[in-house]
Amino acid sequence: MDKSFSSMAAFLWSVADLLRGDFKQSQYGRVILPFTLLRRLECVLAPTKGEVRAKYGEVKSLPEEAQEKLLLHAAKQPFYNTSEMDLRALGTTQILDNLESYVQAFSPAAREIFDYFSFSEFLEKLNDANLLYLVAEKFANIDLSPDAIGNHEMGLIFEDLIRRFAESSNETAGEHFTPRDIVRLTTSLVFAGDDDALARSGIVRSIYDPTAGTGGFLSSGMEYLHEVNQGARLATFGQELNPESYAICKADMLIKGQDVSNIKLGNTLSDDQLPLERFDYMLSNPPFGVEWKKVQKVINDEHKLKGYSGRFGPGLPRVSDGSLLFLLHLISKMRPKDAGGSRIGIILNGSPLFTGGAGSGESEIRRYILEQDLLEAIIALPTDMFYNTGIATYIWVLSNHKPAERKGKVQLVNATGSDYFAKMRKSLGSKRNTLTEEAIEAVVKSYGQFETGEDSKIFDYREFGYRRITVERPLKLALYPHDTEKLAALRADKGWAKLSEGEQSAILQALAAMPEEKYLSRNTFKKQLSAKLADTKLSAVQFKLLCKHLGEQDDDAEVCKTKGQPEPNPDLRDNENVPLSENIEDYFAREVLPHVPDAWIDTGKTDPQDAQVGIVGYEIPFNRHFYQYVPPRSLEAIDADLDKVTADILDLLQEVHSRQAVISHAVTKGLNPHAKMKDSGVEWLDEVPEHWVVTRLKHISRLQSGIAKGRTVSENAITVPMLRVANVQDGYVKLDDVHTIQIEPEELDRYSLKAGDLLMNEGGDNDKLGRGTVWQAKINPCIHQNHVFAVRVFGCEPEWVALFTQSSYAKFYFYSVSKQSTNLASIASSSIKEAPILLPPKHERAEIMAYLKQVQERLDALLEKSASQISLLQERRSALMSAAVTGKIDVRDWQPEQVEPEPKLACEAV
Repeated sequence: MDKSFSSMAAFLWSVADLLRGDFKQSQYGRVILPFTLLRRLECVLAPTKGEVRAKYGEVKSLPEEAQEKLLLHAAKQPFYNTSEMDLRALGTTQILDNLESYVQAFSPAAREIFDYFSFSEFLEKLNDANLLYLVAEKFANIDLSPDAIGNHEMGLIFEDLIRRFAESSNETAGEHFTPRDIVRLTTSLVFAGDDDALARSGIVRSIYDPTAGTGGFLSSGMEYLHEVNQGARLATFGQELNPESYAICKADMLIKGQDVSNIKLGNTLSDDQLPLERFDYMLSNPPFGVEWKKVQKVINDEHKLKGYSGRFGPGLPRVSDGSLLFLLHLISKMRPKDAGGSRIGIILNGSPLFTGGAGSGESEIRRYILEQDLLEAIIALPTDMFYNTGIATYIWVLSNHKPAERKGKVQLVNATGSDYFAKMRKSLGSKRNTLTEEAIEAVVKSYGQFETGEDSKIFDYREFGYRRITVERPLKLALYPHDTEKLAALRADKGWAKLSEGEQSAILQALAAMPEEKYLSRNTFKKQLSAKLADTKLSAVQFKLLCKHLGEQDDDAEVCKTKGQPEPNPDLRDNENVPLSENIEDYFAREVLPHVPDAWIDTGKTDPQDAQVGIVGYEIPFNRHFYQYVPPRSLEAIDADLDKVTADILDLLQEVHSRQAVISHAVTKGLNPHAKMKDSGVEWLDEVPEHWVVTRLKHISRLQSGIAKGRTVSENAITVPMLRVANVQDGYVKLDDVHTIQIEPEELDRYSLKAGDLLMNEGGDNDKLGRGTVWQAKINPCIHQNHVFAVRVFGCEPEWVALFTQSSYAKFYFYSVSKQSTNLASIASSSIKEAPILLPPKHERAEIMAYLKQVQERLDALLEKSASQISLLQERRSALMSAAVTGKIDVRDWQPEQVEPEPKLACEAV
């Protein structure tokens, strides 16, 4: 802003000096903004005041609607005032009554603005504080006439006052005021694609914001166009839910000479007040993560009844976050391509990038946007950019008239680096960072160049798509008719209670008479049981109930079949996300069959749109494409640092080196020059020993989700211990703060943990992602919350998998596939299942685990020696595990030492 305009804004804001002590700082703007508007309007109307007063004398007996047309014509403005007063003529004795009467004499549209400012309420407060005359007098002596300050300049001044108001009340401003730097960047990205067209003489364009707030995006659009072409005209449109923000926005547009009838008050999603309008440019910063339950019925009805002829045809997101509804609303407002098309800039949090699997409302919305080739770019912003939240945010840029080089492409720009923002001297609420002018130019330049680089990646839109196929495996049941625990679970089932006492007795007697302890054939079990039941016929429902509780999956059992076809085991059912660029049969043969040869694809699960096998889904894993894996430092480098700490540490480590020659190999960059290596096929794992198997967690385990809290339970509920995320630490379970939960008796078997289960966390902060350890059943029974996964490993030792999850390689994987939001992260069960796992031969796993156990014990003891050494020691421990479980250390010839050392110090375990 020009210094003279900034000075004027500062002078107007100096009224705050009069208000200090009688008004809160957050209330200053509620006085200064409407008074500024009032003074500007009376200055604009001054030249025609006489004509308006004369015309009013002629028409005051007419209905107000008829008066309005004639008075607007007399005022030669889109507003008027019929009062003989102005701020200079209010007097001192009845100033409150006179001022209220003066405001009520404005035309309806202008009067409405003062009503929504609650101006009358603040006039009374000023009068009670004996400040009304002083404030009115100060504004009366300021020249805000068009001759002194043009519409564009007055708009800049008023916008600066809005900014000051927002910053003075930063705790609540974020909902209605988008920071100026974010507004400027978003506007530049949207308008930059049309700079050539905007420079043409006499150009007329429209701009729309469905969440207008105080009008920041509308003002920024006008300012940008004014810089490119002062002769161009931009018509502004908007809708806002909050009355005060609506008043500020409308006042701003009125001061800028806009048609304020285009600014509407109301809920955009449930009551679109501009239903027939289409716009050239659309900008919006909808509220982050706000539920739309209040308007759910209206939106659901539009979705069902209107489909694609309405706004929400592609789908509806979950009710907890309505931001994608605003995006669909904007898309519905695009001009047709043959009418020039439209461009959109919208600010969203991370959730719309990835929330919702294939077939969900969110995925279907992403699918529509990508397959219709509307998405040009997504720009990731630094955190701590907004007044009321520090979460990660993204600018989506959309267009339905892409240039040729962008067709079918999507650009991702990572502007989160320290080069793109500056720390503010004083934070405003949650806003601690600001985009510099240089950063804005750099982002716009990166977007405009449309090239691949460190902070810019370009993708074919289909790279974000996948087809989710359902993979089935056969049901192989082993049945145990005499197992007391299984029989107890059977008797606790609600279905069992529905049987008569006679039926229950007959079945239990028949089971007791079964000759075998274990049956590997369901058919044999059924035939023998039916024979024992004699006259009692076992129904299909009853037999299913028995199999549910007496049976368990056993790979040695016979495949269960129905009508000659294998029955799928629901517990082993899995999904595979096959990239759209791949053939699902080829993918299945390469990625699934080598690990589970008896699996098959459920060809009955087809996509509703293209009828092909598998449900199409889309997600945009932004972080994955920019995350740089930093490998652990070599053991040599870590040891060098450790050696510098104290001579004592050096002696202890040298003892380890002298006792185990294998360490000498470990400290040479973690590589064994004698082991033959192969490409792991996993980019971040690089090479692994040639004789090791690379598989995925889901092929050697079964993942069990936990129980959700807050459910309603019956009076028969039982109370059991429950593990939470806080209990599951890296390498151990914290048992000093175990909570309890009430569950139904029949749920106990389903959610109970078993000794050997690998516990893994769904999320929390990044350090908790995938964090886990092996459950030793020190509390029994014990269940787990739904944010803790229980992985039942059957392809190797659970301790081996636990070690791998604690390595830096696994932590990198968990981060790369995580969903980041609000400074927290979470990982889906499907991503946990896909985790790459390395399997050396069994004897080698045992050697590595024994080796690591001894080294960990030594290092753990050393950790207790001094708090100042903890950081380095933990790094060494992690690096050792990472090197060992990824085959960078060859310990096949290693043998555990037979003689225990005699430490000089209690901490000498190394």
